[in-house]
Parts: sequence; structure tokens; C-alpha cells
Amino acid sequence: SIFSATVYEADLSLTGSFDLSGLSDLPNTEFLWEEARFAMGLGSPGALNGMRRAPGLTFAGQPVETSFEPGLRSNGSAPVYTAATGLTVPVPLKPGSAPLPFALDMTMSGGGSFGLAALGDETTVTLKSDWPHPGFGGQLSPQKREISSDGFSASWAATALSRPLPRSFVAEGDLGAQLLQQVLTVNLVTPGSPYAKINRALKYALLFMGLIFLTVFILEIVFKSRAHPAQYILIGMAQVLFFLMVLALAEHIPFGLAFFIMSIATIALSGVYAASIFRRRDGGVIAAGAFTGVYTLIWLLMKSEDFGLLIGSSCAFTALAITMYVTRNVDWYGTTRRPTPAGTVTG
Repeated sequence: SIFSATVYEADLSLTGSFDLSGLSDLPNTEFLWEEARFAMGLGSPGALNGMRRAPGLTFAGQPVETSFEPGLRSNGSAPVYTAATGLTVPVPLKPGSAPLPFALDMTMSGGGSFGLAALGDETTVTLKSDWPHPGFGGQLSPQKREISSDGFSASWAATALSRPLPRSFVAEGDLGAQLLQQVLTVNLVTPGSPYAKINRALKYALLFMGLIFLTVFILEIVFKSRAHPAQYILIGMAQVLFFLMVLALAEHIPFGLAFFIMSIATIALSGVYAASIFRRRDGGVIAAGAFTGVYTLIWLLMKSEDFGLLIGSSCAFTALAITMYVTRNVDWYGTTRRPTPAGTVTG
């Protein structure tokens, strides 16, 4: 394929405990302790494809020998599947008030992003990865994070007070949607993607088009020659096709090379066309030089993550200042009359 995707393989170690003491207060309820199941929810049915090996579960101090089954089921005799997708395994219980600890080890793969739902009474999460470009999302932000060229590490902490779900609830209805709202997420960002670079450049599209049209407008004033609106449209279409062609070429060759090729082609095309508009060779040279500056600005904005807004706004201010200087003596309304030469009679 000509497209690339970011994939990962995660080695997970999950530990916790269940406190069943609060269940004894539920009225008109019969507990089927022998049909209890340990359930692990997953974000989508496709997540099951990422299970690289069977999870290893230790529950109440004993290894669970029974294999996990796909899907979430509320009981064994009449399975009722919820809106969420995941894995379940039988773990028969006995009534008691002592906490039931568990330890779950598993390896799974996925792509693009990784997330965990903070559903414990107290939840702590620590992630370490060799991916150097993480993007943290979800309802919870990490309390600590360290990012370097060798990877990142981050940690989260949350309590039951940070979510609308109670400590115990019936697993049915829109449970999947409710759980997804509590997910803390790490996106594996790919800053070198041509799509991301083009998207960043398109955020300044109005600035680019304005600078191009402003260049033509200034040349009209300097050379005292007028450009037709249709000629403005054609020049603008060349700039629009520039982005499309860069993206199309970047799917097959390096992005920098695609940008360089299309910049040269678009600048040459626009410069030659500007020379024909003003019927002056130097007009085309000046236009090509100005367009080169605009495309250099585009490249800087795509490469700069921290100073993009400062560079773009500074260039816009500079272009406005140059325009105001060049047009400072223009008689926009044409009301200024030339002085009449001496000895001339007018009537």
C-alpha cells in the first residue's frame, strides 16, 4: 500500500481488587455466586483481532485455568450481551466481605491510539513507550509525563469522584458509551505525515492566497497595468492545485522532494503568466521572486511546530506594511487634478 499506519504492541500488567461488601445492601436481589464472571471490556469488536496470546489471570490468589471467551455476558445460563465488546471468564465466588485481588497479564496490538478506562475506586496508570511523539487525550490528562527522542513515560491518577458512574452498577444498556467517556488516551502522532503537513499549511490558506493576490495587485500599481478578474482566478487556481499535487506526489516520493518540485513548477507557471499579464519580462521576474517568498513561508510554517503562528502573523503584518507604503501616493478616487500649464485657456 502507498499509505502507512502507526501500530503498536502493548505488554499490559493490570492489578486491582473487587470489594463486594456493598452488594449485601441491595434489596430484593438474588446473587448467583457460582455463575460470576470476570469481564474485561474492549473499545470495539476489532480490538479482539489484536489479542496476541491468551490473557493470564490470577483471581483471589489462585490462577484461573479456564480460558477467556469473546464477548461480555451478564450470566452463564442465559447470556445477555451488552453494548460493549470484550472477554469474559468464569470465576465462581463465595459470599464474603474480604476484597478479591486480581492480576491480569496480556499482550495486545493495535494502531493509532491506546486507551484505558479509569473505572476503579482509585485508579493509577503508568505507561512507557519508545514512541517519541505522543498526543494525550481523553477526559483525564497525565499528572506526570516525560517526552524525549527515545520515547515517553506518563502516569495518571483518578478516583471514583471523577466519573458519573457509581461504584457498582448493572452492566446493560448504553454501558459501552458510558465507559468510553472515561478513557484516558495516548495517540501515536506521526508528525512527518504528508497529510498532517498539508493540513497545517491549509490552515493558512487564506493568508497564502491573500499574499499571492496582493503581489499581483501591487504589480498592477507599480507597472500601471490592470489584471482582469479572470486572471486573478487562474493564478488562484494554480495555488490551489499546488497543494493537491504536493499531496499526490508525496504518496510516492519524499514530501520534501514533492514540495520542491511543485514549488518550482507553480512559481515558474505563475511568473510566466504574470509577465504576460503586465507585458513586461521584469514583471514576471518580480512576481516569481515574490511567489518564491510565499512558498518559502509555507515551508517554514509546515516545519515549525512552536513558532508557526508567530511566523504567519509577522509575515502578514509585513506584507500589509509594504502594501501601505507602495500605495501611499495612490489617488484611489481620482479626484486630484493636475495643475494647468501657464498660458493655457480652458473653457
